[in-house]
Amino acid sequence: MFVNKVWLVLIALTATIFSQPLLAELPGEADWHRFNQAVMGEHVLPRYAELTGKSQLMATAVGDFCRQADEKSLAEARQATIEAILAWQGIQHIQFGPVTFLMRNFDLQYWPDRKGIGARQLRQVLQQKDAVFDDKFFRDASASIKGFPALESLLFRKDMLEKATGEFNHCPLATGIAVTIAATTKAIEKEWSETRAAIESAGDESEDYEMAADASTQFLKALVEPIEVIRDVKLKTPLGDSLEDLRWKRSEFWRSGQSVNSIRANIQSLRDLYSGQEQTGVDSLLRKAGEEQLATDIQQAFEAIEGQLTNAREPEQGNMSAEQYQNLQAVRTSLGQLQDELEKAMDSLDIHLGFNSRDGD
Repeated sequence: MFVNKVWLVLIALTATIFSQPLLAELPGEADWHRFNQAVMGEHVLPRYAELTGKSQLMATAVGDFCRQADEKSLAEARQATIEAILAWQGIQHIQFGPVTFLMRNFDLQYWPDRKGIGARQLRQVLQQKDAVFDDKFFRDASASIKGFPALESLLFRKDMLEKATGEFNHCPLATGIAVTIAATTKAIEKEWSETRAAIESAGDESEDYEMAADASTQFLKALVEPIEVIRDVKLKTPLGDSLEDLRWKRSEFWRSGQSVNSIRANIQSLRDLYSGQEQTGVDSLLRKAGEEQLATDIQQAFEAIEGQLTNAREPEQGNMSAEQYQNLQAVRTSLGQLQDELEKAMDSLDIHLGFNSRDGD
């Protein structure tokens, strides 16, 4: 009888043990090496290549418009600019490395501009007599007048066709900005390619990273921290506390009607960074660490936000319906939930993101 009870206990213990993930373990250096290689080869470099290509097409289209200004060429310049903006939104979350050298991340997009510095400086430049918008001008110019927001402000003004055909600075400045953006993105892409080896060899006697996980942490910060920016800066600021408090002109790209599309591009890129390729993404690493449910919850959170954004619409002429407003507020709520889950994921992976530049804002 006693023997039978012992066997029953042993069987119960065995069942309990085997009901748990058999190989649950934290990622090791080899895992982080593979993660870094995958992110560089499948995420960062392809997205910068896309941005460079779209920026070159934008510069060409803006130049063509300014050489022969008409409705067709203006529409083509605007569309090319939108495509370049959305390509930038697809890699905007990577806020370290070459893009930050010489603060080129701000050169590409000085935003949010809470004090209206860009608009004021743009007006001043447009009024200058005999201005020459060459390389020297843009080397010395403020970031607020040489990136995507400044170019959008010029190309999407209602009287741009009129300003392009008269004796105005609008077209020379727009052409110069587009060319500068194209040159900047090309340089950043080249430098990321040169940085690739340092990141992929992190920990192997690397002068830049003591461990592979150190490089991985920067990518993981680029996954987690932008969620808060989207929620609080890209959505909360223009939405205000109620529909009556709506200030959509404080959204990211309201002139071109791309503020919501920009958020869609952000979420898609962050989900791609999270999912990665089989066995190398954050999702796979979480599951390997025994966090199957958390990994599933995060995927479902991304899916929910993408679904909400599918129904979201850019307000026409700044007018937003109550339904549109509630939809975007629901996105904000979902983003908060996603952020909480991603922070839990970092704890589960024993990753410490460190200082958040937005702490104290």
